[in-house]
Amino acid sequence: KQAKDIILQLFKVPFGHHISLNVKIFEPKTILERYTSIFSYANIFLLPACEPKLTPFERLKYVITFQFAGLYIASQQLKPFNPFLGETYQGELPNGAKLYVENVTHKPLVARFLLFYKKKYEISGYWDLAVNVQKLGSEMIINQKGPVYVKFPELNECIVYHLPYIKVVNASSENDRALVYIGNQVYSDTKNGLKAVIQFNMNKNSFHEIKGSILKYEFPKDYKFNFEKEWEFGNKIKIDNETKLVKKKNINKKKNMTDNYEKIETISGDFFDKLYIGEQLMCDINKQNPEHIRPTKHCIPSDGRYREDLIWLHRSFYGAKNQEEEEIYRDISMEWKVMMEEFNRWERKNRATYKEKMNIKKK
Repeated sequence: KQAKDIILQLFKVPFGHHISLNVKIFEPKTILERYTSIFSYANIFLLPACEPKLTPFERLKYVITFQFAGLYIASQQLKPFNPFLGETYQGELPNGAKLYVENVTHKPLVARFLLFYKKKYEISGYWDLAVNVQKLGSEMIINQKGPVYVKFPELNECIVYHLPYIKVVNASSENDRALVYIGNQVYSDTKNGLKAVIQFNMNKNSFHEIKGSILKYEFPKDYKFNFEKEWEFGNKIKIDNETKLVKKKNINKKKNMTDNYEKIETISGDFFDKLYIGEQLMCDINKQNPEHIRPTKHCIPSDGRYREDLIWLHRSFYGAKNQEEEEIYRDISMEWKVMMEEFNRWERKNRATYKEKMNIKKK
């Protein structure tokens, strides 16, 4: 039925009509709320990482576990709402840790975020969520460029990483749609000379299995996080199950760069089940429940919870007394969604005209 709705809208495109996805495939959340749910294990794994007696190696293991454990939470079938420019989201964890997110660009969607608990830990950075549609819309690749910084202010420690790509297959089907992580993740601790690489979707028989390595790494003096370079580095690392140290030296004569690293531990697991670093079981998501980030009671007016399309869809999910009322709320949500999208296009057009008139160049 969703495909039929889109086909009917396509016939109206030559007359100035824009395609608007039906809210039937949406959940009453925005991307800002969906993506930050990946931080739901922050207290469980980052608070132990704040212990001063831990070695940098042990602290890196906790950061990897924190990020890995939250992967499945953001993997859901229903689509979240795209946030408008300047839209925000405020949330908090049960212990009072504060979360702030803002959408700073629309195409591609770039969201900046900050989650912190006192001076214990701080998670900050941004996501650049560029979407590549392939195979006539049946397949989508969602880039999740970073960086994400995990800082421990009291310890003066910082670990930076990026997320893997998301691949959505059979996107147009309501029954066979699937979401998988592909590519790799690279974690860097420049202060202590540590790096970790996790590779996804390497086993065709088990798409949610992961393999990786923790490396002792010699960073260049002018090192700065660069997603493309980290992605390339993550792809060229050969992952195996050996526990012995493996040394490799790769010299790129064109760029005059030398990568020196030695493998010091293995990573293995399944992001729907368990994570092992070496032989140590770091997490079991069947036993360790997340502390879900909840919306704050009082938030600024730009928060996505004030959106009428989201409000009415939320009522169709949780406030409808019967199916008829559910459909009425959903129809109202769709009407608001179309109106808000039209307003957003009008605003974007006027903003572009103003920039052109004022000769403002994009940096």
